[in-house]
Amino acid sequence: MNLRAELGVKEYAELSGAPVGEYLVIQFQTDFQNKKSATETLMLSKSSGKWLPVGYFIK
Repeated sequence: MNLRAELGVKEYAELSGAPVGEYLVIQFQTDFQNKKSATETLMLSKSSGKWLPVGYFIK
């Protein structure tokens, strides 16, 4: 069973290696069956008025 708790949301105008724009970085504390206490990071970019995923990482 996956458990997920939001750690926070941050807005950015720049991200390393990405063009200037509108970005959201959302982090979650997550437990997976085979990986306890992981941090999920979801990166979104605003394009044509919509937030689109541009990155997803598990650490």
